[in-house]
Amino acid sequence: MAQDLAPHAITSEHAHDFKATLLSANLGQGRVSAIDFPTPGSARAQRLIRRSDPELLEVTLVAKGEMDIEQGRNHHSPSDDDLVLYDTSRPYVASCVSTSGGGRSVVLHLPRRARARPTVCCAG
Repeated sequence: MAQDLAPHAITSEHAHDFKATLLSANLGQGRVSAIDFPTPGSARAQRLIRRSDPELLEVTLVAKGEMDIEQGRNHHSPSDDDLVLYDTSRPYVASCVSTSGGGRSVVLHLPRRARARPTVCCAG
């Protein structure tokens, strides 16, 4: 889980029996991940960024549960069906607020260097 999102430190009240499910698929220049998990906390410190920086923008849909995330001077507490955007090149601290049955999120990993390419679609 820590490697899929970008290297970060994970903590959990469920460290002794931490079970998560992660499904991931490549999408052209980006990737999408669906994650089911107990209530973890995570931190991406400057030392981890120096060690490995995938330079991603991550758009997370909180599909189940509540989340707290702080990056720079910004603090947000998204919950079910909310979206949050963060940058893996900057330190952040995130946690999932305890909910029965854990949490679920869908993360879209977008390279910061990717450029939008117009798509032409026609309905006939």
